Amino acid sequence: MKKILSIVLVLALVTASTTLPAAAEEKMDEVHTVSFEYAPLTDSERNEFIREEMEKLLGSDADYRMYFGNEEENLIVPLNDIDEYKTEWSPKKSVDVSGTPGGVLEASLSVSGSGNQTYYLGWTYTDEGGPSVEKGISFSSPFKYVNVSFSLGMVSNSDKYGIEFGVYDAKPGVKYKVTKVTKTYDVQQYIIYKKKYNDAGTYSWEEWSGGNSTKLTNRDFTIKRV
Repeated sequence: MKKILSIVLVLALVTASTTLPAAAEEKMDEVHTVSFEYAPLTDSERNEFIREEMEKLLGSDADYRMYFGNEEENLIVPLNDIDEYKTEWSPKKSVDVSGTPGGVLEASLSVSGSGNQTYYLGWTYTDEGGPSVEKGISFSSPFKYVNVSFSLGMVSNSDKYGIEFGVYDAKPGVKYKVTKVTKTYDVQQYIIYKKKYNDAGTYSWEEWSGGNSTKLTNRDFTIKRV
């Protein structure tokens, strides 16, 4: 009889130890993903980007020729004429960065309700601030290897400004946490060339300036029940 009781107790302990982790596993498996997609950079946006860069480098009068000397002699020196420059773009490189953003990551519903009721639980997100991730990106000649820093942004559960995202079937009394943001960028390099004139009146193109363009094309948020 004692042996039978001992076997029953052991079986009860084994059953209890195997059922508890199953409940914990179910809790940890509740993962929500919210995705946002954005259009790639268009040719007109790319041209506008270069124009803004040129105006920073040359000044706000970059669209106009500068006159020197006697106006009757019509001496025109194209010192700040934007047509004296041209731009070469590299092929696009798609770059993924991910990590934990900054800010208030955990949130829960302030309403009470039955276990079957669900509600929307939201956060807002801004790209500025928070931790950053640096990526090294290789381009073929005449472009170069570059290191580009990307911000993982900031999350808030009270700020009304920014991109809104959340869980549409959140349960009362349950905490949820933003565990990761993944962002995809199209990265391009550009080189600005300037006309270099010689004594014969002809010209060649020489590298004058350059930089990088980063365009966000996708943003994913991972939210887990905690």
